Amino acid sequence: MAARKRRRGFGGVIAVFVIMLLLMSVMIFFFLTKEERLAKQSKWVRQVDLTESVTEGIEDYIRLARLGDEIDVKNIVPSIKYNVILTFKSKGEFDESLDQASYEECESLAYKAFEEAVTLLVKNRLEASGRAGNPSDLITETLGCDLATYLKENAPAILPSFDELNSSTQKSGRAETYLCNGNTLVIVKSGEDPILYDKWEGEGNE
Repeated sequence: MAARKRRRGFGGVIAVFVIMLLLMSVMIFFFLTKEERLAKQSKWVRQVDLTESVTEGIEDYIRLARLGDEIDVKNIVPSIKYNVILTFKSKGEFDESLDQASYEECESLAYKAFEEAVTLLVKNRLEASGRAGNPSDLITETLGCDLATYLKENAPAILPSFDELNSSTQKSGRAETYLCNGNTLVIVKSGEDPILYDKWEGEGNE
């Protein structure tokens, strides 16, 4: 009788253990399915900051053109960031591409700051020499075109072209692990730090 009770007790332990394993398997499957479902429902975005490189590009031009060094370019250049859009497919696979609208905004902000810095330096030169006049008018008269056009066409580029950035950004990949709560997505690729994406609120998202 005692042996039979021990066998029944042992069998009960095994049954409980098997049930727990089944429940854990179901929970893991549900969790992974939910993560993937949430990730696939939206497009995702991360931002790449070009502020420092644009600032350095403007400073290099000012130095080469010998326009002076009495202004702080860092106080003129605003935050300049472009968006990288990620589309999550399945089983950790994803596609990334450069958002053209955000690049065009970066370009506009960068050259507006470039123009402002050069105009301010010319204005300072005019004031130092005791000459009157509108610096923008003087620049246009001297160059034969407005300053913004001249800088875009003749000055060294202060940010990479769209094609250059897109060729280095547009790619497919696979995440070793990923976490998604519906508003943020974190992916981890082999040998790299985790990358955080926010839910893309732009055109074309669900």
